Amino acid sequence: MIAIMGLLLLIVLSGCATTPSEKLATVEDRNWKEDVGRLSYAEAAAEYGTPTELKELSDGSKVARWNFIREEKRRGLTVFNTTNLGDVRPMEVAPEIVRQPYRLELKFGPDGLLKDHRLTRQ
Repeated sequence: MIAIMGLLLLIVLSGCATTPSEKLATVEDRNWKEDVGRLSYAEAAAEYGTPTELKELSDGSKVARWNFIREEKRRGLTVFNTTNLGDVRPMEVAPEIVRQPYRLELKFGPDGLLKDHRLTRQ
């Protein structure tokens, strides 16, 4: 019984986790212009996690960078295989997974609010 409860808990918790690709989707869909002057560093860190890089400048402002990776599965080569009975069946060989890195850079002013943003492909 305890094993079943543990398994159910694991399934529930794993369903709540977001992948880097899902986080990137929220970054791309976000209207950053509306967040300028409103979004705080604490809110960004809560939503996207600890930044990969964080620089605190002498004037009290911060530059935070997050790295994301989009994974995309592309179809592989389709070949046709003939069985012993003479049937011809299509078979996908070696699908390719393409990983595209992205970097989100957010600049926060001395007041802790967003001043500028940039999302770039690496």
